Amino acid sequence: MSLTSERPSALGLTWIFQEFWGFKNPPTITDFEAYGKALLICAGGDGDLASAEREYAIGLIAGMHGPDEVVETLKTYGGEDDLRAVLSNAEGARESGGCLVYDTIRVSAADGVLAPGELDKIHEVADLLSVPRENVAQMVRIHQQEQELRDQRFKLCFPDAANRPFAPVS
Repeated sequence: MSLTSERPSALGLTWIFQEFWGFKNPPTITDFEAYGKALLICAGGDGDLASAEREYAIGLIAGMHGPDEVVETLKTYGGEDDLRAVLSNAEGARESGGCLVYDTIRVSAADGVLAPGELDKIHEVADLLSVPRENVAQMVRIHQQEQELRDQRFKLCFPDAANRPFAPVS
């Protein structure tokens, strides 16, 4: 990758996937769409796709420099499709099974609760992608630890949360 010849959005797309997952190449549009839909299907596994979950999924895909049309689709996607069908034509999304399972945990817990129905859907996608159940359990624990570390980092960087620069995160 040449830093001087790439557009900033292309640099960001490549960088984020190298930094967070060690990928050499970013996903295709098909992979982004399947990935985003799978996130929302799992988050709606408890019968309620909470706005915080949808917002997290949309923010995640947008933050990964996902295509605008995919982000727009996710804004209204209901999450009722079959996981197997959604992932059937998305080879890259299937090949990054552990990443997808981890992100389904993050999205499903974005409303503050990882509900049993959501965990059932997460197990379903994990089974489809050959991610062992013990790995899923470890990912849930890692996510909880990361949330605790995030809170600690926020407190250390900005002890007075009300006076954070820009808009404070609630």
